[in-house]
Amino acid sequence: MPAGATYQKTITISYPKNGNWINEQATILWHAEDTSLTLKHLIKQWLQVLQDAHLINPHLAVTTVAVTPTSGEAFISFDSPLLQKDCSLHAKWLIVESLCRTIRTNELTVSSLMLLQADRSMPDDHFDFSHAISLENRL
Repeated sequence: MPAGATYQKTITISYPKNGNWINEQATILWHAEDTSLTLKHLIKQWLQVLQDAHLINPHLAVTTVAVTPTSGEAFISFDSPLLQKDCSLHAKWLIVESLCRTIRTNELTVSSLMLLQADRSMPDDHFDFSHAISLENRL
């Protein structure tokens, strides 16, 4: 594709189901020169798949995505909590791992994630989201 091109691309969404990892194909707009916008499209599709599987809040939306060009750190803000308060630690970890796997599988130039709610550190009783989540050396 030429530099700066925007095109349809098939992606893979990974999510947990009944103790296994499911890989579902979807199509998104891919922006060759804008990792932040491509990542936002990917996350919107990831949210839709997880909402359809009843793994996350059906009204959750991604509001802001920014990727630093030098370090590849992605700042991802949602309009409400990504992880439901009544979920187990294991269930929460699987949701976070699902997002990490999905980004890594689709080979975006992202090295770590800062998960936010309303552009602030995401509150959670089990996870400390004040630090970036590395996409390297994950399961």
